[in-house]
Amino acid sequence: MEIIGFFQRYAKDVVYLDAIEAETMDRYVKWRVKQVKPSTVNGDLVVLNGMFKLAAEKGLISVNPIPKVKRLPVKPKKVSSSTNSKGLFYLTIAV
Repeated sequence: MEIIGFFQRYAKDVVYLDAIEAETMDRYVKWRVKQVKPSTVNGDLVVLNGMFKLAAEKGLISVNPIPKVKRLPVKPKKVSSSTNSKGLFYLTIAV
């Protein structure tokens, strides 16, 4: 996965997965947002959360650091009225 690769490049000096703490992830977020949109960084955190969650379930780490990391604010996308009416149309048909 590409996201894991980005994180590996950032945390290249980390030897043990268990050494990664929320502070490490906060620094990763600050580093990554210089390269991509905040929504992409938040998506990265979702994938990394899954990885750390699995590692915790398997006993490879004691704590998943991701839940302690604040997500970046993202501006809501503006929806045009024509798109919105189409969405309502499809919703009506589905019901």
